[in-house]
Amino acid sequence: MQRVPINFQSTLKKLSAFLIVFLLVLTGVTYLYYTQWLNRQRSRTIFPYIPESAALVYEVANFDKQWSHFQKTPLAKTLSQIPVFAAIQQNINELKSLLDISQSLNEVSPTVSVHGLSETHLGYVLYLNTHDTAAQRCLLACKHGIHNTNKEKLWHFF
Repeated sequence: MQRVPINFQSTLKKLSAFLIVFLLVLTGVTYLYYTQWLNRQRSRTIFPYIPESAALVYEVANFDKQWSHFQKTPLAKTLSQIPVFAAIQQNINELKSLLDISQSLNEVSPTVSVHGLSETHLGYVLYLNTHDTAAQRCLLACKHGIHNTNKEKLWHFF
């Protein structure tokens, strides 16, 4: 049997070229995956859009059910004396009146942030993630409800 001489330099060059190309491809794929994953994660959460000055941020699942349960607590009875809290209840009732019977606020998971507007006034913002299909259905139902009701009555809501 005859031995074939191995050219180590040629093999080493091929191996190093393969490793460099492999690492470049791996780096590119990893970068694209990470940026796409990060963009998907950012689009699914609304926390980057909430101002840092928010005094309270609360994300709730099964909104209607949780709100009804909260309304029965002693804390809610105390808070109902605060004008902004009474306005929240009134706005939620108006929002429910816009939805069809088939629609429910239980399908939506909004985030509520409370902000200090001045030393004596509070305000709140209700956030809905528009990438969520349940929130999209709720918003479309509200839009349909606005077109079917007296629009001037609802101006203070929006």
